[in-house]
Amino acid sequence: MAILCASLMSVAPGQAQDGIDRKAIEEAVRNAEAEAAAFAAEVAARAEAYAEEARALTETVHGRWGEAAAPSDTTEPVDLDAMVADAGVVSAARQETSGPAGVLVFVSFSMPEQSLRQLVLDAHKAQVPVLLQGFVGGSLKETATRMRALLGADTGQDLLGGVVIDPRAFRIFRVTEVPAFIATRAPLPDCDGLDCDAPPPPHDRIAGNMSLGAALSALASEGTDAALQARASLKRWEAQP
Repeated sequence: MAILCASLMSVAPGQAQDGIDRKAIEEAVRNAEAEAAAFAAEVAARAEAYAEEARALTETVHGRWGEAAAPSDTTEPVDLDAMVADAGVVSAARQETSGPAGVLVFVSFSMPEQSLRQLVLDAHKAQVPVLLQGFVGGSLKETATRMRALLGADTGQDLLGGVVIDPRAFRIFRVTEVPAFIATRAPLPDCDGLDCDAPPPPHDRIAGNMSLGAALSALASEGTDAALQARASLKRWEAQP
């Protein structure tokens, strides 16, 4: 923002009788307009860059919950509120929901590639979402590229659609180690902001280096709060070849 000021002095050539140098003011205004135009162009360019990354993620890792609902099969998109502010990225395609009840699989790219790949494949069979806490390198595009490299260049959109970026779920359930498997009896609380401290819904959980089938079996047979949801997911997983 340009700040314009004028000094009162005796009238000189090029000045108005009120003592204000109007030519200087007009020149300052023109300079300010040029600066404003340049700033607007820079903002537009940055917005377009974010839009390009958002479109890339939509085409590859389309963050949605899939059909992971309990027996009612209620499906809603995932809330991508503030999606990983620590990465310095603001999503241009924000979606809102409280998410359905069901089974959630928490993973990270820090896991062995083969283990992560198998969990994503098995989760697709069981129709349960795979949750990542944040973006690789703070980039939507880099995350999508990394997932495609993990699963194969010819990976179908349906398979990628089960991968969700949702730091809120990690925060609500206080997930600190992966893989973690959580069966919920109710939707996630509708809680906005990175400082959300809402309590988690009734749930059962198990963590450790195990297959999805083993985790679902344990949750279905030993769970006390969401065994029904775990059994529904286990049934879908067992029905697939």
